Amino acid sequence: MSELLKSGLQVAGEVAIGQLTLVGSTGTYISLADYFIEFNLYESIYNNVLSGDVVISDSRNLISYLPIKGEELLIVNFETPSIKAPISKTFRVYKIENRKIAKDRNTQVYSLKFASIEAFVDSASPIFEPYTGKPTQIAKNIFHKYLKVARSTSIDSSGSKFQSTDEKTELQVLHEASNDITFVTPGWTPIKTINWLAKRSIPATGKACNFLFWETNKQFNYGSKIGRAHV
Repeated sequence: MSELLKSGLQVAGEVAIGQLTLVGSTGTYISLADYFIEFNLYESIYNNVLSGDVVISDSRNLISYLPIKGEELLIVNFETPSIKAPISKTFRVYKIENRKIAKDRNTQVYSLKFASIEAFVDSASPIFEPYTGKPTQIAKNIFHKYLKVARSTSIDSSGSKFQSTDEKTELQVLHEASNDITFVTPGWTPIKTINWLAKRSIPATGKACNFLFWETNKQFNYGSKIGRAHV
């Protein structure tokens, strides 16, 4: 028996979707469990935030029921069958693309593009402040002040109200920087500032500035591409 079958997986990268709910700007929401045919979540150490797309087969004209304006939320709960550790996160839908009419003329197929809410909070948070200290600590302070938001939202038992979970996004510093830095942010966004700091963070061992800032499905990370992580 293959390792995939032993672990409960049918194909590599398979996940079990527990919840996939689209929430409109007016609070109207609908479960996409019966409509989605593909769900993709993209994660890379070279991407600051998570992004993805969900392919919808729509025979009920959901777009007219829940107009896509770029302000919708996508509540996602999923897990890898072999791990049984649910991952919950709320994303923001920003685009609809590849819209096509199926051969039956009654069904349309399209993709909803989404990204982490932090990406949208970032664009509305220019920083004009002086900073002094180690780049790792400054990055953590900026993240907590400007980007730390609820990881997910949930629908109450009545199905009429939405509430944020207590769990907040966190920035895990994987490696400490050995240098100090002084600068003034000229209206940069938090993510741009943290990326700027990453390029100037010198690890405790070595002299190469090879720090990165990226998000996984569990947290945000700041550290060197090489070397042992400091936790």
